[in-house]
Amino acid sequence: MVVPYPSRKEAITRPPDCSRIIRVTVRPSPRERWLSSRLKKGSKTRSVYSAGRLGPLSVKVMTASLPLFRSDEMLLARAEANTMLGKFDEALDDLNCFIELRIPADDFDIATTSLTQAKILSYYSAQLNGANTFINSDFNKGRFLDGEQGRLQKALILTILDFRRIEFLYEGQRYYDILRWNIPVTHRDNSGQTSTLTPDDDRRILQIPQTAILAGVEANPMNNIPQPW
Repeated sequence: MVVPYPSRKEAITRPPDCSRIIRVTVRPSPRERWLSSRLKKGSKTRSVYSAGRLGPLSVKVMTASLPLFRSDEMLLARAEANTMLGKFDEALDDLNCFIELRIPADDFDIATTSLTQAKILSYYSAQLNGANTFINSDFNKGRFLDGEQGRLQKALILTILDFRRIEFLYEGQRYYDILRWNIPVTHRDNSGQTSTLTPDDDRRILQIPQTAILAGVEANPMNNIPQPW
């Protein structure tokens, strides 16, 4: 008997009268298989008990310290929120806190290492002045304040996005930044030919699986492709 319970491959279920033991084969989820592959030898196990029609179900589950949300992500998310609320000093405080956690104490110097408004405005001046940069595109029009405050707001967002891109490398976070800030993505094949996914490109949305389409689910439209291969 196969049951979709997130556990290791086997669990033991005892009927109410405990007259016999039923051995149940449990199908692990893809995430559990991935977690199991990351576990070191000798990792501890914990027992999970669940009452069902056949009585208590005792399952041995291997655990690992793999947090779904890291404090770094929360810190950068708060910095982005503060930036969009116009709380620039609070956003800088969050970014400097992040920097301090990443730079060894012996190398950290407030005067030279900490971020300031002047530093980020100078560093991102080319992108802030560029007419074709995503931060100034029509897709992000109306999201920022006017004047110098809007310029500082954009510079802070560019800083946060760069921090996130480095910190969450290979963690699947970049895609959400691309969608949230309408960032175009250019792909290049082996021959050097390029194709850019613009914010209005239908290919940015994942297509419905073919099996579902064959079953009658309407496919996502793929009509607007400004820069095809």
